[in-house]
Parts: sequence; C-alpha cells; structure tokens
Amino acid sequence: MSETSSRPAENAAELWVHGVSGTPPEQLLKCPTEMLQQLSGDKVAGIYQCRSCHDAQESAERLKETEGYYWGGLTSGAASRALWLLFLPFLLINLAHWMLPPSRTGRGAPAMSVRLLRLVGLAFTLTLMLASVVVAMDIVGWQCAPLAHCAAHLGPAKFLLNMPRGRQLMFTAIPVAVMPLALIFLGRPNPPAPISPLVSAGVDQRRDIAPPDASVTSDRVPLAEPSFWNSDDSVKRLRYCHVMAWVSGLGALTLAPPIRYLGHSALRDTCLVLLWVQIGIVALNVAATASTRLTGRGGKTADRLTRPMCLLQWVSVAVLVATLAVVAFTKPAHAGGSLPAPSTMPGLWQAIYGLLAAEILLVVLLFVFTALCMHDWRRTPGAILRAFWQPVRSMRPSQRGESGGFSPNLSGFVAPLVATIGLFVAGGFSAGVGLWAAQWVGTPVRSIAAARCAIGFRAKVLGAAGPDVQTLFDACDKKRQGQLPPLPASFEELVDKYNAATPIIVPPGYIAAAIVFSTLLLIMVGSATVVWLVFIPRWARPVTDQVLEDYGNNPDSVASDRAAALAHDRVLASLTDRVPGVLAGFTVIAIAVFVLLRALSLAGGLLPVWLPGLSTICVYLLSATAAGMFALAFAAFRNKEKRREVGVLWDVITFWPRANHPLTPPCYGERTVPELLDQLRYLSVTAGWRVVLVAHSQGSIIAAATILQTDPAWSPNIGLLTFGCPLRRLYTKNFPAYFGRNTIEAVSDRQRTRWINLWALTDPIGSWMVDNQNTKMIDTLNTVDCRILDAAKLVREPRGSYPPICGHSGFWTRDEFDCAVSRLLGSLR
Repeated sequence: MSETSSRPAENAAELWVHGVSGTPPEQLLKCPTEMLQQLSGDKVAGIYQCRSCHDAQESAERLKETEGYYWGGLTSGAASRALWLLFLPFLLINLAHWMLPPSRTGRGAPAMSVRLLRLVGLAFTLTLMLASVVVAMDIVGWQCAPLAHCAAHLGPAKFLLNMPRGRQLMFTAIPVAVMPLALIFLGRPNPPAPISPLVSAGVDQRRDIAPPDASVTSDRVPLAEPSFWNSDDSVKRLRYCHVMAWVSGLGALTLAPPIRYLGHSALRDTCLVLLWVQIGIVALNVAATASTRLTGRGGKTADRLTRPMCLLQWVSVAVLVATLAVVAFTKPAHAGGSLPAPSTMPGLWQAIYGLLAAEILLVVLLFVFTALCMHDWRRTPGAILRAFWQPVRSMRPSQRGESGGFSPNLSGFVAPLVATIGLFVAGGFSAGVGLWAAQWVGTPVRSIAAARCAIGFRAKVLGAAGPDVQTLFDACDKKRQGQLPPLPASFEELVDKYNAATPIIVPPGYIAAAIVFSTLLLIMVGSATVVWLVFIPRWARPVTDQVLEDYGNNPDSVASDRAAALAHDRVLASLTDRVPGVLAGFTVIAIAVFVLLRALSLAGGLLPVWLPGLSTICVYLLSATAAGMFALAFAAFRNKEKRREVGVLWDVITFWPRANHPLTPPCYGERTVPELLDQLRYLSVTAGWRVVLVAHSQGSIIAAATILQTDPAWSPNIGLLTFGCPLRRLYTKNFPAYFGRNTIEAVSDRQRTRWINLWALTDPIGSWMVDNQNTKMIDTLNTVDCRILDAAKLVREPRGSYPPICGHSGFWTRDEFDCAVSRLLGSLR
C-alpha cells in the first residue's frame, strides 16, 4: 500500500487546493512567508507559489512546480463575516434550495418547491423584523421607557422617559428601520478576481448569460452548464422585495398603536390611509417573491423590472419616513408617564402568531411538493412518513465505508427538513433575544395577569397585606383572571412601592420555545452521554477485529491497544452518516413538545402553574444561549483565528449562490470555480504543462465543480487527486440534484483513468466515490478509489510514538499521496 514510483517533473505542475478553515497559503505550500509569491488574485483569494529554495536541489525542484490556490479569505477573511452567525436561518433557507431532489415528474413540482422556499425566506426576514420590534419597540419603548424604575436600566436610551408615546414609537423604530441597510452592507458581493495577464486571453466571455433554470430534472447535470456560476439580477429584485417587506411591515406595526388608541380624528384617518398603503406594499412583495420570472434564480427573467422595483423600494422607504413623522405627532390615550395597567404593543402578538401560522403552512406544503417531485401524488403521504421513520429504525453506524451508497438522505426530504430546522432556529433565536432583553430590564411574564401576580407576590414577600395586595394576588388565580378588578394604583407606583423588578410581558410562545429548547438540550446531552459511554464501546469491539484483519493479523506488527483506538475512531467517523436521521428525530420531538404545550395553553395554560421553576430555568437557558451567540459572534469579529473556526460553517453553506434569501453571505463558488478554471486553462493550454489538481476536503468540491467546466479539448492534460473528499458522502446524499450520481459519473467520464481518490475509514468527512473495496494503488486509475490504512503501522516508531491516525487531514504526509501524484502525472499525455 505504500508503493511508490519515480515522479516525472518536466513540464508538469501540481495545483493544490486547501479545504475548510481557511488554510493560509504558507501553510498549504509548507513555505516560509518570505519565500511566498502570489501569481494572481488578491489578498482574499489567489494563486501562490513558493520561490525556489537553494538549500537543496531536490527541494527547489519540487517547490518550483507546485502552486497553491488559497480561497480562505472569501469565507473567514473579513471581520464582518462573523456577524452572519446571528442570521443563521437566512443561510439555512438558502441552503435548502440546493438540497431539493431532482424531479422525476416534470418541472411543475420543483418549481413550486422553489417558490415555497422563497416565501419561507421572506417569512424569515419578517420574523427577524418582528423580533427586533419586540425588543426595541415593545420591551424597551412601550413597556419599559414610560416607567422610571425600569428606564433606569436603559442606559443611553433613558431619554425616552417621560417622552410622549408617539415619539417613543418613532425613536425605537429607527434602529429597526436601519437594520436592512446593515444586512445589505454585510451581504455585498465578494470582490471580483483581478484578471491576470497570463489568463486574460482565455477568460470565458459567456459569464453574462443568465444561469440555468432552478427546476432540476433527474437527467441534468447543472454544474456542467457554463452559466451556472454566473450572477443573476433576480437576486437584486429579491433583495428589494425583502427590504420593502421589512420597512412596510415595520410601518404597519408602528401605526397600530395610534389607530387603536386615538379617537376619531383626521390624524387617525391619516394613519389608516398609511396603514393600508403599507399592507398593500407587503402584499405586493409577497406576490413578487412568489413570481419565478421576477425573483427566481435562472431561466427566463424579467430584467426590465429591476429598475422599477428599485424605485418602488425607495418609495416604501419614503412611506416609512412619512409614517414615523405622523406617528411622532400622535398622542395615544396611554401617553408617557404613568400607565393604568401593564400592556403590550397593539397588533404585535397578532402579527407574530399570524406569521408563525403562515410559516408552518408553507413548510407543510414544501414537504408535499418535495414528495411530488419524486412520487405520484397517491404515494406522497407514505413517502413523507417513511422519510422520518427509516432513519430511526437503524441508528447503528455503518462499517467498512458502507454509508448508504448514492441514495439521498431522508429519502430526498433533506430540503424541507433544513427549512423546518431554520424555522425552529429563527423562532428560538427570536424568543431567546426577547427573553434576554426582558430579563435585562425586568422579569419576563406571559400575560397582564402574570404581571399583576408578580407584583402581588413581591408584596407578600415583603410582608405587605390588605385589600390592595389581595387585589394583586387575585391575578394568580386562573379562575379569576377573566374578571380582574382595576389596579389599586398606577402600575408605575406599584413597581416603585414594592421595589419589584418590572414585569415585562412577552408572547407566551416565547416561554414555549424556551421549554422546547430546554427539552431538546436535555435529550441531546443525555443521548450523547449514553452513546459515548455505552454504544460506542459496544460498536467498536467487532471493528477491532476488522482493524487487525487490515494489518494482516501479524502479532509482531500489531499493538492491540492501538487497534482498539483505531476501531474507536472508525466508529466515531461513521456516525456522520447518521446525522440526518438524528436531526430528523430531534425535529419530530421538538414538534411534539411544541404541539403539547400549545394544547395545554389552549386548555388554560396549565404548565407554568404546575412547574413554575421549570419555566424559569428554561427561560434562563434560552436567553443565555442567545447571549452566547452574540458573544461568539463578537469574539469571532475581533479574533481572526476564532473567525477561521466559525468560517468552517460558511465554507459549506456559502459555496452555493444566493437563491432563496438575498441577505446572506456572498457565494464564494462564483469566484473560486472560474478563477481555478482560468489557472487550469493557462497551465494546460498556454504553458502546455501536465497538471495534477490536488484537492482536500471542501477544496475537492471546488475542484469537481471546476472539472465539470473544463473543455474536453484540453482536459486530458489534467489529472485529479482528491482526499478527505465529501463529494459522495455529504454532497451526493444531501444535494442530489446538483451532486447526484450522474454528476459523479460526469466527473469520472471527464477524468477517465485520470482521477484518484484517497480515503480512510477514520475520516468523518471524506469517503469513497465509486469503489469502497479497493486498497491497492496499482488499480486506482481504473477504480478511482483507494482506501489507505488508518495509520502507517500499529506498532511504535523508533522514537517511541505511534504513527499518526489519518483521520480527515493526515493524507498529506502519507506515502500514498506522492505515489498517487506520480501515477497521475504518468497517465497524462
């Protein structure tokens, strides 16, 4: 297995592409920084070479012919990328677009699925807007700012105290209104690659063509189409829709309080007119988002409407400015100062629950139309049920690399599952931020009655008594909550009198989200503990025999304890194949717990009465998690190494172009694939060299997408070496329309006898492509795959340490790596 051969270097080059986490070029090429030379590109991505070292002729010869493509700056370079961690639902819904299965029943069902995903993406934008309104306008402006006891916690926002209610609404709406501008700034495209004079003559002039239609049928290989990575103006129009929906939705919510509390007057009539204008703009944007020609990526598009939609966006902004100006001059009945009773911002809860109902309906329809992409309508219900039941039936990890072949995970329902997870993340994060803000200025409660009860309980703790205290305490009795008498004093006076933390009323759904999150967290921790302590050792015992078999069962070359360690790592690596099933199981549990809590709420909200301590702990857990997300984003913003760690997530998610949500990090595939293609064209055509494209991990995905774009006239000059490659294991099974079996076959056909894939059973990410049995390097040019040993040997080396376990990143130093490069160079013409 460590077979080597002489390696021809004349008129040959290696082009290395790194994997996730933004490996710096000096580390990729193992070259001192002062010897590094950039051949093309810029500081975020480009081609590098190590200038010849004069210490040794052999070293100089090797470095002279090796180039490295660095693309890590596209995902982890800019500090602002860390802030996208706070907008994970947007990224998930965009990712779901590329996870849809190819259609076997025509274009109708996939087109509807893509349309539903765009609508879910718009709903996620409105969810973020509502979460911002809850914090800024409801908790800070409506409930806290009028109370001196609470406003003392607002820091710079103390100026809102004693301000007329209309101006409080205006000032607290301003930070919510500017948030889309921040998202647009963060989501600006990656800088275009500087065109090197070496490759300018070969730059593809077809990059201004619209990308292909997003409705993918099973007979297509979309990544092989020359226009796939082209930009599309539909993303601009979709962004206009999201910005308009945000500002118009915000305007409608800002108008709700004056419309409710103002008497009949000309000012109220003006607010009503503005409200209907805002609602009309929101409805127009929902229709535009649902239009495939207007906002759908690829295919026939309505580019002539881009400028009118841009103009309409600024009209909606002007209407919001007019709305805030009008609201600033209103004086609702509950003006600043004392409030007769605690209350929430009118219209807000109805908007939250209405949007949640719409999101649930859209996700259910997404499951239905995803099933219709693959099955006849009569088999749709059974297909959906089997998608969630089959992973639960077989949780035992696979062995010997048998990870389900090429079949899509969850029977093709990965996209709706990811959309559902995005819905839970959006709802959970919104609830966490709201509860965190409520705890910051007071104590979160779920209703007006609960707010009264909290004050009454505080009075009892202080030893107060009398009819006034009893009036407050009556709110704790469920049977009497529908007939609550007036407060004995203003709410502000009661809070000050008993020195109580201000009760901040939050939507009951936030409490339910906290309980769902805590339940899932408890189940996850318990399950992980049981699997680690019980099942992994049990599963590893038979695998130990397989490890010994791989090493020939020779007692002189085998250390039994090292074999057990390898078996343990193999089992851990195989758990990757069970992640979709585990996520599906947790999603079902979350849905069940949420439905149970909703049923209890409709029956009288019994759970907080039964277990008030549990509710409080759950609230603290969820709000602490939300605070932790902010802390992690801030730490990544300040620290480049932390940003590289967080950037691993972006390496996977932002490979794909924007499709369903425009306010996401820019796609790096739109730059890396054309840039790598230009360099391959230069080396193989202009320079006339034989080229081995060496790609690790996520770099192998970039390499495969690039190979599909090569010209058959010069592709015989290119060999492909992949290792730690997730192409089949993660991409074929989760992105079947774009990296399905036909895509792997297309890459294999283009690289016939010129593709070698190295893999190991201890690798949790990479796997085999075509053949999971071959272990001989001599057969790799025919079989593509070669499984290498997890460690060079099982006995200690002379220096006393064991050879390292290959895992995901140990291929670079193995003898098989050099052997594979030599064989590929020898196979090129």
